[in-house]
Amino acid sequence: MGRWLVAGLCLLFVCGCENQQVKEMQSSNEMLTDPALDSFENEHLLGAGYAAGGERPNWAEVKRIVSSEGFKAGIAAFESAPLPSGGDAAKKTAVVDAAKKLSTAASNEEVEAAYKELMAAKTAYRS
Repeated sequence: MGRWLVAGLCLLFVCGCENQQVKEMQSSNEMLTDPALDSFENEHLLGAGYAAGGERPNWAEVKRIVSSEGFKAGIAAFESAPLPSGGDAAKKTAVVDAAKKLSTAASNEEVEAAYKELMAAKTAYRS
């Protein structure tokens, strides 16, 4: 009997035990892939993410990074990139607007609020 149980579990593992509801939930959770946003994140936003992360975010360092010409050029490149299949133009515009707002934020409080707004806009755009 033990062999049959093990064989049954192995078969279940190999073949899968998902029902239609699980498959629908997994397919509905797919995130948008946008190479332009990936490039912007990896080349221009990564350093700001490191400075904003952790227990003691360094908003002055985030401000230094996002006020650079390179960051602003990254925003322009993302804005001018074509919308990927399945992308929402309004959500992309929200990401661009939030990034521009972040690049011009003055105080640490404004930088923090704008950074969080950009992160939320990116998440909404990808979902």
